[in-house]
Amino acid sequence: METERGTFRAIALDRDAKLIRLLPLPPADGDWLAVIGGRVVGRAAAPLAAVRRAEAAL
Repeated sequence: METERGTFRAIALDRDAKLIRLLPLPPADGDWLAVIGGRVVGRAAAPLAAVRRAEAAL
């Protein structure tokens, strides 16, 4: 799904797909940014690793 906020993958949460979860696609360059207050504090290959980098920067 394309929106003005980015591209998302829709995952059905029920059998009829009436309830869905939108998940962001990974960045094109493969790196997720760890951002605090609009400032990039790190990069990582996986989303959770980016969260850990942001936590370490706090």
